[in-house]
Formats: sequence, structure tokens, C-alpha cells
Amino acid sequence: MKKTSILLFLAISMLVLGCSSTSTKLDSVKEADIYVEYDGGMITKADYEDRISMLPEQQRESLNMAGNEAIFLERLAQEQAFYMKANELGLDKDPEVLSIIDQRLKQYYLNEYYEKNIRSNVKLTDQNLRDFYDNNQDLFVEAPVANIRYIQVANQESADKVLADLKKGISFDNIAAVKSINTGAKQNGNVITGLRNNGYIQGIGNDTELDSLIFNVEFEPNKAYGPYETATGIHFFSIIMREDAKQKDFEAVKSDVKTKARVAKETDLNDAYTKNFMLDHNLSIDSENLAKIDFMNLANNNDIIEASVITSDLDSFNWTVEDVLTAFNSVPRQERMFITQNSNQEILDHVLSKEFYFYNLKAEGFDKELNEQPKYKNSIRTFILTYAYKKLITDTIEITDADVENFYQENKEKFAKPGFRKVEILNFASEEVASQAYDKYIVAVRNSDTKKIKEIMEQYAINSFDKRIADKTFRNGIVPNFGRDNILSEAIWNLPVNEVSDITPVKRGNNFAIFRTLEETPKKYKELGAVIPQIQNNLTRSKSKEKFDNLIDQYMKEYNFVVHQDKLHPRATADELFALAEKQAKLGKFKDTILYYQQIVNNYQNGKDDYKAMFMIAFTQSEYVQDKEAAIKAFEEFIEKYPQGELNDDATYMLKELKGEGSIEIPELID
Repeated sequence: MKKTSILLFLAISMLVLGCSSTSTKLDSVKEADIYVEYDGGMITKADYEDRISMLPEQQRESLNMAGNEAIFLERLAQEQAFYMKANELGLDKDPEVLSIIDQRLKQYYLNEYYEKNIRSNVKLTDQNLRDFYDNNQDLFVEAPVANIRYIQVANQESADKVLADLKKGISFDNIAAVKSINTGAKQNGNVITGLRNNGYIQGIGNDTELDSLIFNVEFEPNKAYGPYETATGIHFFSIIMREDAKQKDFEAVKSDVKTKARVAKETDLNDAYTKNFMLDHNLSIDSENLAKIDFMNLANNNDIIEASVITSDLDSFNWTVEDVLTAFNSVPRQERMFITQNSNQEILDHVLSKEFYFYNLKAEGFDKELNEQPKYKNSIRTFILTYAYKKLITDTIEITDADVENFYQENKEKFAKPGFRKVEILNFASEEVASQAYDKYIVAVRNSDTKKIKEIMEQYAINSFDKRIADKTFRNGIVPNFGRDNILSEAIWNLPVNEVSDITPVKRGNNFAIFRTLEETPKKYKELGAVIPQIQNNLTRSKSKEKFDNLIDQYMKEYNFVVHQDKLHPRATADELFALAEKQAKLGKFKDTILYYQQIVNNYQNGKDDYKAMFMIAFTQSEYVQDKEAAIKAFEEFIEKYPQGELNDDATYMLKELKGEGSIEIPELID
């Protein structure tokens, strides 16, 4: 049986959920449509296609690569075997997993119930939208905007000097260039654009006082204003452009009006729903105790944890501080971070509205109704699978100190910071020019004459003196300022430190270089103590995979699984597969390209499509993957299988070139 990685196994469960075991009788399904058989059930072609339909587009496409559909079917069978074992062990009824399911599904239930009772009841006519716009015109205003020239100084003495220069008639721009200390504005020519009268000024930060001055002084173009001292410093500015706020036309903002009106209507309905629930169940809130709760630092509530916050004729809504915090913690983390910016009363209102909905949906059996839908059945199955994997696999893994030590010693190179060199490189347009500079450079290096090196570079080199140092040059085939250049990289690492190289060809621009290594930082190994968590994670993954592979083989045999991979047929046409191969080639994913071509060879043996695809496999191996041995083998197999054809001459020439039997011009990629 083909092994599968744990991560991929879980990815299938989490991404596409699960196919529930079917109770369909075997004799009610065509034999050709039964892809997997096992004790008590099967996976049919329809089940398989349903699962594929749930995948993202990119993953659906990847199933058309040779062998991927068979792997996918095998994983579906493995998932079903694992699920059956989990149920046999009663893990689907374990209180812990049931609690997890309740917690995870709660948000889904709430969303559906909110949709049914609130969102779907929002009906907005054109007149509603017009009324909302007329009553909330301040929401649809184009903010004022200003652009300014700007000077910031450090103290009053500097401000006085700026004032004196302005009185002399020196231009604002010239003064700003010399005396402004604001580096952010200087990078933009001492101009700040896009001010929106919201208290924030680019390059300065929040400064409502300065912002108010910019938008409220009497506007005279190019007049210098200042100095003004605020919390952020001492400022001068000159207004280049300033436009007042403008009311946006209704038709121009109609879509925005619709969005805001819908939100407002939903809020009104939600508030009414909450108010009615509180009235129906005599629910009241102790505002004094509520105000004492610290939602930002929950540990600060220990002294008031038992204080009453809510009373009601429903036992489930007689809440202490502890109950409030429990409900607060059940809110998704990102949502909690957002609502904690509000007052305690607003936080509680938000939490309570969810709990009111949840109470009612449970009372109405809405959750049970949803659980019968395939989406929710599959979600529950996913949670059970994840829980079972934890209980049967990861929780049983033990990592000893000896395991960690052995892994560290066996994989020490993985925990090394690679060494690098600091290199001085002079780049020349031709070998002839490099030769003219070579002896002069050696003399300058021998005399430690940096000034002379600069003169040599100015006279001969095409790179500038301040760009001659490649500070961190690793032994990875890449040279800073030169890009990927294996020849230059190896030459740098083969040269002893402090020696001058021979004239060396440079790949980029067909130039030539002279270089010397100024210093080398050797490889450094991380101490064992610093990488223990990383090692433990690696060991846990590898041991978990090993245990999973062993267990899944047992379960597949125990439940008599039979996987009919021979019944799989390509879902894409030959033309579609050629298009997918070309798409991957454009993305530089040439191994995937080959797998698409191989799918054509495997399934479209008509002497036309497979002929072209087989040639393209060899061509891709040769020209893009640059795997010489694989390309030779692929071309030989192509010529042996197809001794004649319009591509055979090209294949023969390319094969000779790969074997070094002749110098030929490689033909262009066929259309």
C-alpha cells in the first residue's frame, strides 16, 4: 500500500471534510462505479467526484497530473478506515470531542441563525436608501485635502534662524532643504501630500493641533506659516493646495449607502431582538459590577470573580463575573480584539446578543436541523478525525533526550548558519580592459592604496567604487550585485583570503571581473539547547508519520479495503492537459509540466497526442529541468517507440547534442 504523509492526510480531512460512509447496497451501484470497497460500505465514483468538487481550483487541476488521482483515491480510503476505527473505539462519543464539536460549530450555528432571523429580514427599497442618505449626509462626505511644504526644527533658536531667512526672501524650499530635521518629509522634497483633516500627518504622526492649523488658517498660496510649537515639535508650513470637504452625490455613493443602510437596519433588528429577550426573561444587569471587569487583563478579575453581573428568570443567564468572562472567551479571538476597544457595557451587549441567539436556536432545535445537512455532517466528521489522530497518534509519541541528541548529531548541518565572504569585485566590459587594469590593481592592493583602487575603477571598471563590495557572499551560486553566477561564485570560494583572482568571466553581460576576498566569516553551529523545540517538532512529525503508516495499513486490512485504482479515468481531455502543462511551464513548475504530459502518454495512446507529449517530456527535461541523463533516456525511449514522425529529426539532433556527438542548433519549442 502506498504510504501517505500525516500532514497530507489531515489536509484532506480539514480542507475537503469527509465523505460519510455510505449505506448504499452494492447491487444498486454499477460495478464500474465502485472505486473502493470495505466491510459495510463503499466509495463510489459519485462520492469521489463530490470530494473533488470541494477542492480549490488549483488542487482540482493538480489531480490531472499522472498518478495524482490514484493517490487521492488511496487517501480517501485511508481516511475512511481511520474514521471507522475512531468510531469503533467510541471516540466519536468521547465527551472531550463532543465539547470540541460544540465549541467549533457554535459560530456556524450562530451565523446561520443570524442569517435566518436578522439578515434575511432586511429589505431596502430605493426610497429607504434615499432616506438614509438624506438623514446621514455626514457619512458621505469627501474629506478635505491639503498638500504642504514643511519645515521642522529642533528648538526656538533654530526657529528664529528660519524666520530670519524667510524675512530675507530666501525661498521656503531652500530653507527646508538645509534646516528641516524631518527626514520623512525630506525624502519627498520637504512636501507632505494627502492631508485629510483627520489629525494624522504623514511623517509627523498624530497631531490634531497642527492639523487644525493647516486646515483653518486663512489660505494664501505659498505664504509661510509658523513657527507653531505642538506636542510633536516646532513647525513651519506653506500651503500648496487646500480643498474643502464636499458632499458626495447620492448616485455616486449609492452602493456605499446600501451597505451602510443594511448595517444600520441589521443593528436595529439585533437591538430589538436583544431587548425583547431581556424583557421576556426579566434579565437585568448590575452596572456597578460590570464596570469593575477588566477585559484587557483577565487575571485582574480574581477578586470579583463570584460577583453577580446578570440576573434572570432563566438559570442559564444568572451570570457572575466568571460566567461573563467564559462567554467572552468563547468569542473568536480576532473578534475579541476588536470589541475590547469598546466600553464594558458594549462588550457585554455584543457577547449577550450571541448567547441569546444560541439559547433560542438550541431551544428550537435549529442546531439539530443543521447537523443533518452534508456540510455540517462533514464538519463533525472532520473534528472527530482530528481528535482521533491526536489520541491515537500524536499523544502516544514519546521523545527522549537521547532521541534529541542523536537527531542533532545526525543532522547538525541543518542547524548551521552558513559561512560567507566579504569580497571586493571590479567588473569590466571586456577581458582586454580587465587586462589593462590587472597589474595596476595588484600594486594598489599590495600597497593598501584605496585611493588608487578608486582611480583604477573610475578609469576602467563599469561598476562604481561604492558598489565594489559584496558584503555577504554565500556559497550558493549567487553573488551580490551579479545575481546567479555559479562560475563566479565558485571562483570566489576557491580563492584563498586576501589573494587577487585571475581575470574571471562574469555571466551577466558577458563581462569580466577581478576580485579579492577581504574576510571570511566561518560557518557557525547553533547550540543544541537553542534548537531543542525544533528537533522535538521534527521527531514528533517523523515518529507520528511512521506510526500512522503502520496503523493505517492495519486498519485497511482489518476492514478489508479494496481500492480499484484501475477504474480511474482522466477527467480532462488531451487538449486540456496540454494547456495545463503549458500553464505550469510558464510558472516555471517544470516537474508538474512533465506530470501533465505523462498523463497524456498514459491515457491518450492514439499515436498523436501521446507522440507529442512524449517528445515534450524529453524536451522539458533537456531544456528546462536540465537533467541530462533523464533527457537522454526520454529521447531514446521516444525514438525507440516512434522511429518515424515529424518530430523525430529534432529528437535525434537533440539526443546527439546531449551525448556530445555533434554541435547543433537546438530547435525552438514546438507550437
